[in-house]
Amino acid sequence: MKPVDKKTTTTNGIAGFVIGVLDVFETIFWGPVTERCFGKYWPLFIRKTLFDIHPIKDLKALGVRAVILTGMPLNGTAAPEERNQVCDWIKAAKEVNCELALVTHIDNQRAITWARKEHIPCFEYASPKPSPRMFRLVLSRMQRSWWQGLVIGDSLPAIANGKRAGIPTVLTDPIPNHGGVRRPRRLWEKLALMVGGYNGQRNRG
Repeated sequence: MKPVDKKTTTTNGIAGFVIGVLDVFETIFWGPVTERCFGKYWPLFIRKTLFDIHPIKDLKALGVRAVILTGMPLNGTAAPEERNQVCDWIKAAKEVNCELALVTHIDNQRAITWARKEHIPCFEYASPKPSPRMFRLVLSRMQRSWWQGLVIGDSLPAIANGKRAGIPTVLTDPIPNHGGVRRPRRLWEKLALMVGGYNGQRNRG
């Protein structure tokens, strides 16, 4: 039998105690605080792009019947190849019986014109971001329940209001513009995602 190393035992005991204290701190304080401050911004899923949301594997499997796009995939600054990909994605979504609607700012005339050309219902708002009431109105017009809907956007405020409306949400990165440049996330958005455990993770939920 090997002799007991008291130094190692003491060290392990201290480490275990510290880990226990940290677990209690996270459970009682850190978890609730971060949930209260940032939880409203945490989406159900994160995907790199709209095109990583598969119409059959994701939409059909989740029972989604109404997809609300918050303007980002139809932004008038997107490169032509990106817009063509959006058209293909919309066609595939419709093939699995998903209705689509666009919620965008009243000044985003390029996106509004493009959506009408693709025969997608368009709902415009004048405030900085769409309100929960707007999302509920869209679902009502589409005659769908909250659990049949899905809000897809690249903006955390839009995601937050989609959640406040009781609708599942998916966050994507902004679509590149004509120069292939994506709009960088604001610092507070990065912080909100980091404390929510989304640090580099694309498939939470």
